[in-house]
Amino acid sequence: VTSVGGQTEYVSYFAESDGHNIANDSQPFAYCRTITSVTFPQSVTYIGQGAFISCENLRSISLPETVELGQHCFAFCNSLKNVAIPKGAVMSTDRVWNGSPFWFCCLDTLEFMAGRESIDGEAWLSQGSAQVIIVPSTVKSIYRRWLFGTEYLGNLITYADTPPEYNISEFYEARDNAMFSWQWQSLENAMKANLIVPDGALEAYKNHKDWGLFEHIYSDLATGIAQLQVGLPPAEKGKSMNRIFFDLTGRQLAA
Repeated sequence: VTSVGGQTEYVSYFAESDGHNIANDSQPFAYCRTITSVTFPQSVTYIGQGAFISCENLRSISLPETVELGQHCFAFCNSLKNVAIPKGAVMSTDRVWNGSPFWFCCLDTLEFMAGRESIDGEAWLSQGSAQVIIVPSTVKSIYRRWLFGTEYLGNLITYADTPPEYNISEFYEARDNAMFSWQWQSLENAMKANLIVPDGALEAYKNHKDWGLFEHIYSDLATGIAQLQVGLPPAEKGKSMNRIFFDLTGRQLAA
């Protein structure tokens, strides 16, 4: 754990714990303003509820290859911008609907790493946002509610040549009967993101019953060094549009 001012008092926590479980009942680092980065050892397999909630200066995390993320474990970490989700990382099943690990976070990039075959779990960014979400070529299925609650999504980039199973269409059509209309509004907002797909798969995505619901679908070759004009997050509505540049991996370039 790296902290403001180079303090090292947190490093011993992992050595003194049981080596694999950051307990969900103690929230050991909650509201800590001095932590700036965390690299988890591979021995950590569970990050519990609210473990790092509201660590407002936390800028980077490096997750172990196989880990269960408890609800709200990084919620309100407002300085956290780029997150890589390893292929073996999953959401905790012991969680409520809106128990997103990145609840209320405003990320630049959320990248699911190569090797994983599915993206499971509800509302990865509930009440939060991302300029870019990256889906690797290995993904074959995505849980239909993974974008529920996402307040803002600029660009969704998938490298899968075959459109992953999504099954959003029937669920999407039932939105008028939803108990919480804001959930559906957030999903509709997410479907307005730029969907960038492999050039050879462009027509497959456009004609797909689920992926075809996205309003803006582009091929990666057509975008090149993509110049994408995207709206600002909800909190900044009323301001002029941002013009943001991305390369083909979704990394933001200088404007």
